[in-house]
Amino acid sequence: MEIDRLKEGKSPYSKVVCLSGPVVDKYSQRIYRQTIDFQHFTYLGYRRNNNLFSETAPFREILSILLKNEPGPDQMKLMASALKTIRLDPVINVVLPEDKGRRTRTGHLDFHQGVLPRFSPAMSIARARFECARAGEKIPLQALSGGERAYLLLMLAFCFCLPVNALVLLDEPETSLHPEWQLTAMSQLLQLADKLRLGLTIVIATHSPLVVASVPNEASLVCEFPAGNRWANKELFGHTADTVLAEQFGVISPRSPEVLQALQDCLTLISSGNGNSTEFHQAIAYLDSFNLNLAESDPLYRTLATIRRFGRNGK
Repeated sequence: MEIDRLKEGKSPYSKVVCLSGPVVDKYSQRIYRQTIDFQHFTYLGYRRNNNLFSETAPFREILSILLKNEPGPDQMKLMASALKTIRLDPVINVVLPEDKGRRTRTGHLDFHQGVLPRFSPAMSIARARFECARAGEKIPLQALSGGERAYLLLMLAFCFCLPVNALVLLDEPETSLHPEWQLTAMSQLLQLADKLRLGLTIVIATHSPLVVASVPNEASLVCEFPAGNRWANKELFGHTADTVLAEQFGVISPRSPEVLQALQDCLTLISSGNGNSTEFHQAIAYLDSFNLNLAESDPLYRTLATIRRFGRNGK
């Protein structure tokens, strides 16, 4: 694996960084069980060494990196702007719970002012809790929606955890994200990397047509699994979800251009009095090849039913 090549000095990358959208990811057990050295990789997923899951774990890992590496003002400002996108204040409170009679310690990540929490090196952050805020009202990290946490994790990781020339692996980053955020998150991450001049290589495993359509053509290669393992240029940027579903995932939507054209061809033949013609039966056979199964509430349901009735009865 690439981490072994890094250790041997044979990799073109400076580090491997693994981010996970779903709680259950497909990364090697060596990664989340931390049996490989931290010098060459960072795991920002939800699995722990005991194979349990923690919603807070990747944020604690990011805090650890933040405290070790003093971030620059550009990183802090970009993070403040990212928080504004999801209507959060540019401050995250860090709470270290009371332990063995010691008082609870609280620090602040103030991205607008460029302030980091000051904790003693001897203090453990293994039990750290996090509080965001919206219009001054504190919100525990766990009280954010799944999409807000996923977005927050991506932005924190790209602002503070990626060295220059890193290989970044994103496993289903669309998980829990609102469709609008799926469409914009990848372009925002690429803009962050560009503004920070990181020179990253990003590999995204996704089932989202919105994510696929959000990456500029000149900045991406596409590889289909299991159909093949070759990376190729594809013109997918800015395409509709229906188009990407059809071209890239082999899923035909009832609103795809192909289906709508097939419906229109059948209706044209019916309206011109050719509902019994060979051409009509060929057209309806092509329409049926899409295996459409519409709910009765679908506006196209009656149209499709009419076409199929003509196919059976000629009227």
